[in-house]
Amino acid sequence: MKQTILRGLIVGALVTVSAVAINQGALAAQYRVTVTNATHGQPLAPGLIITHDGTFSLFEIGDAPSADLATMAETGDPSDLAGSVAATTADVLFGDHGGIALPSESNDIVIDTDAEFLTAVGMLAATNDGFYAVRGVKLPTTGEITVFAPAYDAGSEENNEKSGDVPASKLGNSKDAGTDAGDGEGFIHVHNGIYGGGQLKPSVHGWRNPVVEITIEFLP
Repeated sequence: MKQTILRGLIVGALVTVSAVAINQGALAAQYRVTVTNATHGQPLAPGLIITHDGTFSLFEIGDAPSADLATMAETGDPSDLAGSVAATTADVLFGDHGGIALPSESNDIVIDTDAEFLTAVGMLAATNDGFYAVRGVKLPTTGEITVFAPAYDAGSEENNEKSGDVPASKLGNSKDAGTDAGDGEGFIHVHNGIYGGGQLKPSVHGWRNPVVEITIEFLP
């Protein structure tokens, strides 16, 4: 069975945290970033808020996922991905963004950055390897903007939808619990959704994109 940080946390509470700036240089602006779960039945795992310059890219559609992105998408734990992102360039900042956000709940985070762009990513916890992401959003210089994140499939694990391979499902006893899902499609793509092949129910855990609303507010 996969060891995850999310087993049983479908009843977890909303947590609000503050971001820590990794870059020790001058901080030019402050923003409040609010991530709202727009789904009917998908809990969101703790995510990352990344601010960066125009050279950074977390992933491209059609690419094989990095090992750290795959780990986040399969287990909900963003710590390895946070470490690899922080190592890419001194201009990248990140915040470990909150705790579990159940449907309709929001987490917000205040960040200080002199960067120009923002990327946000986190797992859809009742999936095998599904995650939300917005990439390279230009930070506002006044007011606020709202963007919407679709669901992606990391392509690193088979979408067997079995309770033993879905971190936050907590779907009860199953003869399949404890199995390991096989390899996935091998490339990142828009998620096909929940089809009821295992213990996940499309009527409960399914969605239509977008799955997350993200508001970025410039704080003067």
